[in-house]
Formats: sequence, C-alpha cells, structure tokens
Amino acid sequence: MVPVLSDPSYSSSQFQFYLNGATNASYIILASTNLVDWLPISTNIAPALITDSLPANTPCRYYRARFR
Repeated sequence: MVPVLSDPSYSSSQFQFYLNGATNASYIILASTNLVDWLPISTNIAPALITDSLPANTPCRYYRARFR
C-alpha cells in the first residue's frame, strides 16, 4: 500500500498530519526545505499521527514517507 499523508494542521509552532499506509508497516518520515536534501524526523508504524516541531526560521517544509 502506498503511504498517504493527510489532514494537515498547524498550531503553536507544531505541524501535524496523519500517516496512513499498510497496517502495522513501519515508515520513515522525512522532511526537506528544498526537495533535494531530506532528513529523517521520525519512524512510525501506520496508521499514526505525526507531529513536527518546526524551527522558527523554516519558511516551508516538505514531507514524504518511505517504507522501512
């Protein structure tokens, strides 16, 4: 199953979204500010609520999930 990141929300300098994928499958969540350099921010078992505390100087951030 292809992972889906859905229902994004932002509050109090935290960005949240849901990770939906194969049940009980492990996914690495990666973040990037330029779509070239990706950093892992968490590893989760689907389904999961992902929370990212954004740095204050980050104007935009992109996310992707990779099967672990």
